[in-house]
Amino acid sequence: MLVVSAFARTRPRYGGNLRVETADVVTNSADFLRPLIGDTLTSLDPQGNPQPRLALRWESQNGGERWQFWIRPDTKLTDGSFLTATLVAQSLTTLTAQFHRWQSVRASGNSVIFESGTPMPNMPAELASPLNAIVFADASGATVGTGPFRIAGSSPNTVILKANSEYWRGRPFVDSLDITGQQSVRTQWLDLNVTRTDIAEVPPDVIRLAVQSRMRTAISPVNELLVLQISDGTSQLQDVHLRQAIANSIDRNSILNFIYQKQGEATGSLLPNWMTGYGMLFDSSQQLAVARDLRAALPYVPALTIAYPSGDSTLQLIAERIALNIRDAGLNVQTAPDSATLRADMHLMRLRLPSDNPVVALAGIANELGITIPPLTSNSMEGICKAEQAMLSTYKVVPLLYLPTAYAASNRVRDWHLDKMGTPLWQGYWLEDRK
Repeated sequence: MLVVSAFARTRPRYGGNLRVETADVVTNSADFLRPLIGDTLTSLDPQGNPQPRLALRWESQNGGERWQFWIRPDTKLTDGSFLTATLVAQSLTTLTAQFHRWQSVRASGNSVIFESGTPMPNMPAELASPLNAIVFADASGATVGTGPFRIAGSSPNTVILKANSEYWRGRPFVDSLDITGQQSVRTQWLDLNVTRTDIAEVPPDVIRLAVQSRMRTAISPVNELLVLQISDGTSQLQDVHLRQAIANSIDRNSILNFIYQKQGEATGSLLPNWMTGYGMLFDSSQQLAVARDLRAALPYVPALTIAYPSGDSTLQLIAERIALNIRDAGLNVQTAPDSATLRADMHLMRLRLPSDNPVVALAGIANELGITIPPLTSNSMEGICKAEQAMLSTYKVVPLLYLPTAYAASNRVRDWHLDKMGTPLWQGYWLEDRK
């Protein structure tokens, strides 16, 4: 009887309204909502290999320049109608080029065909990205998909989602999600403390504070890259030795220890070590003596500027610490918030891993940074490592830190954890109001 009683108390329950707050913009078309109301054609297993999802099978043709994916039949949309290959093609056609590499996508019977002028060897893994979830507007303008939730209402800062009872993978436990956007972290934490919300964000620089405050904090493996991009558009930065001096002057461990309270990893590579296992091959230590020697061999260098995202106080502080390091190497550098009129020599940026498949992740990072990824001779870790080494050898991109994603939850949220990419597992959460 005691065993049955204990099982009854911990067995997941259906029902309830899960309240969420975020600093993101939340609208019907926001990327934040795509994986909640839509599904992808493929998914990735724990090893990063593509598996069937909305697509049951696929094959490549013409040396990988053409791919055909066959759509799972009898899959219902959130409006009660059925998914077709035409609707899949319609959804993927609306995506911007930032999220894909194909030139065209069209329906052919119960399949969709992707075509490009260049090989797309990792197409199945690329389609697993949440940004490629199948979501589109119906005839009335409502946003629909095949995902675990449907949009039931919205206002400028809030979206209300209802559970999709006919979701092909099984309906979520909660009845609804209320997501409020554009909320500061301070507001989120206050609301969590007085039980006005159930899930709040925990930025990397306050993870330790959240843990010490005994908040129910879920922390993912590192998945956000902090990187310094160095422009070679000005004449003084066209010298690779100057860019190398800047890279060698930066004290990554100091930034990690004092700003992020050791929550994350210093990195010299573009991909995290948990994904590749070769991170230790990329030196991330400060080499100030080397930087000074490189600077001494250079002619006069004018003042340089580091830009950081306007309004981001944490990255402003990091930019200022990096500027101090560069000055210690004998260079004159200032910091400034980024703007349309500022012509900065360096930009401090955050990049979220686009995939847990290393080839797709490296290609996505290269695309965001506007750099060319060398042709991969193979998808082996050795081949990926060599491609990274080639990309970083010019010192136009300097990886700094890898940071985790974290959220805090109220006591009523059960099965509380994140996936390895830092995404809340909305479909699996259930609510238990304790007395």
